[in-house]
Amino acid sequence: MITRVPVLITGGGIAGLTAALLLRREGVYPVLVEKHAGVSPQPKARRFNPRSTEVFRLL
Repeated sequence: MITRVPVLITGGGIAGLTAALLLRREGVYPVLVEKHAGVSPQPKARRFNPRSTEVFRLL
């Protein structure tokens, strides 16, 4: 079986989540896949800065 999606995003990190949010905002329904089944027990917010937080807040 072949499933077609408009955009496939691999990785649920900052870049993948941002891409998914921005595409969804434009009416595109992406599919995001992540190799880890759950969330990490360790904090991973090292790459967040005030600008990235501002962008996520706007979305």
